[in-house]
Amino acid sequence: MMESKYQKIAPEGMFIVSVERRVKQDMKSCTFYELTYKVELRPTGNDFINLFAALIRSHSRRPASAYAAMMGVEVRQLEAALMALTGVGFLGWMDAFSGAVAEGLLHGTDWKTKQIAKAVGFSSDSVFCRWFRKKYKCLPRELQWK
Repeated sequence: MMESKYQKIAPEGMFIVSVERRVKQDMKSCTFYELTYKVELRPTGNDFINLFAALIRSHSRRPASAYAAMMGVEVRQLEAALMALTGVGFLGWMDAFSGAVAEGLLHGTDWKTKQIAKAVGFSSDSVFCRWFRKKYKCLPRELQWK
């Protein structure tokens, strides 16, 4: 196998999550906060990776076949391109995105696990908690309190 002279593009640090708190008032002059979050992308200089990252940001956790179809390639071509350009496969990119959003929301909000799981794109909070524990070796609430 030939060694690449190009630096790999890492998915970690690619997704930048910011949380905004807006003060809102209702009819009875009660004050409450509305929390919104946004995910920005760090440009890589590679159109394929920039497009893929933008699609992840827009569509969250979907199967590889959905992303391949959106990019006009086959699943094996998508996986091969990701491995060649980044050294990380499709699931690694999904984990990097999910981790960035989960960490941003855990540190920037007081949302419940169920709300964060939905925002990250998991089908349930129990699936999210299993994934989170495997990735971070703790529960979401434990990271939120640190």
